[in-house]
Amino acid sequence: MIKTIAAAAASLALAGCMASKTEAPKPAAHNTKQIQQTRADNAFNELEKEVSGQGTGLEGMEKPVQVPAPSAEKAPAIPKPEYANRPVDKDNLGPVTKYPIQNGFPVWFATPNMDGYIGAVGIAKQQARGGIAAQRRTAKALAQNDLARSIRVIVNAEVNIEKLNVDTQTLKYYQSKVSTLSRHQAEEVLSDFEIRDEWLDPKTKELYVWLVLRK
Repeated sequence: MIKTIAAAAASLALAGCMASKTEAPKPAAHNTKQIQQTRADNAFNELEKEVSGQGTGLEGMEKPVQVPAPSAEKAPAIPKPEYANRPVDKDNLGPVTKYPIQNGFPVWFATPNMDGYIGAVGIAKQQARGGIAAQRRTAKALAQNDLARSIRVIVNAEVNIEKLNVDTQTLKYYQSKVSTLSRHQAEEVLSDFEIRDEWLDPKTKELYVWLVLRK
């Protein structure tokens, strides 16, 4: 019995020696603090580099991307009225003729039947109200009265070139438009007028309107 107990005690002692040999020695406390301090210093230095832009992180490598400014789209052009496209004299703020001036007036003033058109000229003085628009309406109405006489000549087939003061080709063109129509229908067709040109006299401020039969 005594031998058995002695053998067991010897086995336990041998196992304790072997376990003590396999355990790694624990580092000293002051070594652990030094390692932690070194790691903290390295992290602080790396943070300073990142802030100053010298770090190796993504923040130091990225560059700002320039975004182009959006191009402003142009609004579609709005067509101007017919009279807005006419040249304007800065001195008298009135429309300027597109035709040559002859003896102080546009060429159509002396020859309203020209360029293949049958026309008439209306002249209006400055109006008390309404400005240039009212002056234009008055001149147009006066020109229509003169043009009505030419219409009656064409409708009645009064082929009198001297009376109309128009070339034969132009007269035949307008006659062909009304040759198969009644008198009432012909007058309606030939009542389609248009202002071909206009001019404001810089001296008298009178507005001259050249009214023609539309083709």
